[in-house]
Formats: sequence, structure tokens, C-alpha cells
Amino acid sequence: MQKKHLFVALDDFGISPQANRHILELVRAGIINRVAVMPQGLLPEVAIQQLLIAPVALDIHLEINNPFRSERKLKDGTLNRVFLFFLGYFSGKTSVKQVTQQWEAQIQKFYALFGRYPDGLNSHEHTHFFPPYFAVMIQLATKYNISYIRLGTQSHQEKPLVNRILNWLRTKNLPALAQSGRNTSDFLISFDWLSSWDGLNDYPEESQIEFIFHPEREDEMAFLQTFKNL
Repeated sequence: MQKKHLFVALDDFGISPQANRHILELVRAGIINRVAVMPQGLLPEVAIQQLLIAPVALDIHLEINNPFRSERKLKDGTLNRVFLFFLGYFSGKTSVKQVTQQWEAQIQKFYALFGRYPDGLNSHEHTHFFPPYFAVMIQLATKYNISYIRLGTQSHQEKPLVNRILNWLRTKNLPALAQSGRNTSDFLISFDWLSSWDGLNDYPEESQIEFIFHPEREDEMAFLQTFKNL
């Protein structure tokens, strides 16, 4: 039986020059398993070529809002994000039809940039956990033969507010995931959900964990620079 394994995933490649620099530094260090690319972001050709030759899975980080706005915050309150999310949905600005068109266009742009489709699908601020959008993600994963979707089959053991929301949404999406035949990890953990690194010791030895970092943030980059025992 396979021992516990951390799939270390870096989010937001393309969101800023600093994020790109940090992610490429970590990729070169050989401690990363997956990189989530924002195809509408800042993607110089030299950076694309470095990712293509790296031994990492290249996922697409789909988005429906505008994470590239100049006034964006590196960390924003959960309640504020939830409010803005539902404001967009119920106002009709981010309808299922519109999200389907936007996400498919982003997948096609990824293909144009990298010469292939992504290895996995996920989204900025976990918007794909919303069941109507998760159905869109399943549809696109099936259409483009993308095998991996970020979800996790079990709940993360610590309970910050954002994780409680995602855990509830996860239960709604698991039947669709199982029916689709797509793959996911056993657990999904973001660095900013952990109160203590020691908490990872409580997970079953055979579990597979997708562990998410946002290296644009200085505290997460500093942690990763000293994180050797993957």
C-alpha cells in the first residue's frame, strides 16, 4: 500500500511577476509536484518553456473574476469573498453559461500557449466547488480528456471558516466526480488553513494529500524555501 504522499501544488502562476519568480525558483529546487497556471496572466515565453521542461504536472487555474486588478489583496476576508461571489452569481454576471464560455476559452488559451491541454483543473479561490460550476468543470474535463480535478474525497481535519464551506460543498460534488471517472486526491489542504504543521501527522499513512501554496505570499515562500522533507 502506498505511503502518505504530499502532492505539493503551487497556485497563481501568471498572476504577477513576483509569483512567477518564486514559483520558478521552487520548481528548479525540485520540491514541487504541480503548478496551476493562469492563462490570462503574465506568461513570458521563457517562463512557459521553463515549465514545459520541468518534471511537474501543469494544471490550469481557471478564474471568473479579475484577480489581476491592481488593487487586489494578497489575502482577503472569507465573508467578503463569499458576498462578492454570490453578488456576481445572482446578478447574472457570472451565470453558468458565461462561466462555461470563459473557462473553455481559458483552456483553449492554455493549449495555444503550451501546445497541449492541462494535466488538471482547479480554480482561483476554489470557485469550482460551487455545484453549478463544478458541473461545468466535469463537462470540460470530459470534453478535453483531463483526468485530474482538485476536490479531495475527504474533509480536511481543521475547520477554518473557508474550509467548513468547502467541506460542505465537497459533499455535494462527490457523486458527480465519481460518475465522471475523473481523479482527485484523498485530502486537499491549503497552507493558510493549517494552525500547525504537526497536524499533518494525524492523516492516515496511505492517504494522498494535495497541499496548496501561494508563493506570491512572502510567508508561504519562506516556508517552502526551508521545506525539504516532501
